[in-house]
Amino acid sequence: GVRTKGTQPALQAYRIRPDGPERLTHGAPARAGDRIQLAVVGAEGLYAVVVSVDEPGAVTLHYPRDGDAVTPLDDPRQALPRSFELDDAREFERFHVVTARTPIDVDTVIESARSSGGDATLDRLPDGSEQATFLLRKTP
Repeated sequence: GVRTKGTQPALQAYRIRPDGPERLTHGAPARAGDRIQLAVVGAEGLYAVVVSVDEPGAVTLHYPRDGDAVTPLDDPRQALPRSFELDDAREFERFHVVTARTPIDVDTVIESARSSGGDATLDRLPDGSEQATFLLRKTP
C-alpha cells in the first residue's frame, strides 16, 4: 500500500444516530447504549489489531474478529466490520490500534492492553509496530 508521507495510523469513532453517523473527537462524552462505529485511517497495507479497555480494566477485541486471521488493511479509511454498543462501564472506554508491516500477534496486544490499566500507551508490543489511541469519556 501507499501512504501519504507523515500520515500516522489513527482511529476515528462515530456515534450511530437515526439521522446518520456523528464523528466523535478524542475525549468526547458517550453513554451506555451508544452505538459506536470505529475506522482505522492511514494504515492501508498494514496489519492492524484494535482493542478497547474500559474503566474496570476489561479488554475487548474489536479487530480482527475473534478467530479471524490478521490480514493487511485494504482501504485508507477501513471501517471495522461491526459496530458495537457501549456497556455501562464507568468513566471511560479507551481504544487502541496497533499496526505493523508484518503480522501482529493478537494475544500480545490483548495482554498488553490488560496490563495497561487504561493508560494511553501499550507496552511490550512487537518491534516495528506503531500505536494510536482514542478515548471516550463515559457520562451518566
